[in-house]
Amino acid sequence: MTTDTRTTNKNYPLPYPSNLLAADVVRLRDSLIAIDVDMAAAVTAADITAAINTAITNLVDGSVAQLDTLNELSNALGDDANFAATVTTALAARLELAGGTLTGNLTLAGAPTNSLHAATKQYVDTSGVSLGLAVALG
Repeated sequence: MTTDTRTTNKNYPLPYPSNLLAADVVRLRDSLIAIDVDMAAAVTAADITAAINTAITNLVDGSVAQLDTLNELSNALGDDANFAATVTTALAARLELAGGTLTGNLTLAGAPTNSLHAATKQYVDTSGVSLGLAVALG
């Protein structure tokens, strides 16, 4: 009767001292065949490199060259770890197209080229312009 001993990890058949030589030769042959099959199926360095390159290509997904690394993306976002919060705050502080109140000084790029001029509410209230406009429209 053949004693059936096997390797711990891959369960390959092993020879055993009380086995007949002919039985252990068959067991060793079976082990070598199983090892050969496992080695042929093993992942190679080329397989790993190809898998990594595919993963990088999928991650970049056709990004322009200026934004295809994490460092370039970080630079484009101003290295701001809270970029979303910064943009949200900036958007909340903008003047709505439908109107709003400016609280700071208004600086014009140059002299006005038509009859429309920027003025403060206080200036309009004290200059009588609003009264004249009201009378003219009256």
